[in-house]
Amino acid sequence: MAIEKIKFIKCLEHDELCFFKTCSTDGPKFGKSYYICSNKNTCKFIIRIEDKIDNRCVNHNAFIDLCKISLNHRQPRQYFRCIIKKAQDGKWCGLIERPDLKYLKTEKSVLFNVFIFKKSIRFCIL
Repeated sequence: MAIEKIKFIKCLEHDELCFFKTCSTDGPKFGKSYYICSNKNTCKFIIRIEDKIDNRCVNHNAFIDLCKISLNHRQPRQYFRCIIKKAQDGKWCGLIERPDLKYLKTEKSVLFNVFIFKKSIRFCIL
């Protein structure tokens, strides 16, 4: 799966889109990808991504460590940051326009593919 095809999920506890995060520290989790709640200070929501993602940054030829969706523009945008940019200044490497994600601007009451995990963690695949 290419980076522009990444699905995004929403933490229903906070009604916020999750980040796509790839572990960049050495150890057994290195290179594994996860969805984490963007409200990370108060939420422990995390889901491991089983699909193999081709997440290489075209700007730096390094793997992408973080992605987020912004709905504050005419078209939804997917921002991404690779491990090189993370080490340099922590800023975003670039963005991809994602017109396929326009429906994310719907109201909270409209849910897509709702699942329940471990009876207490609810999320929505977008």
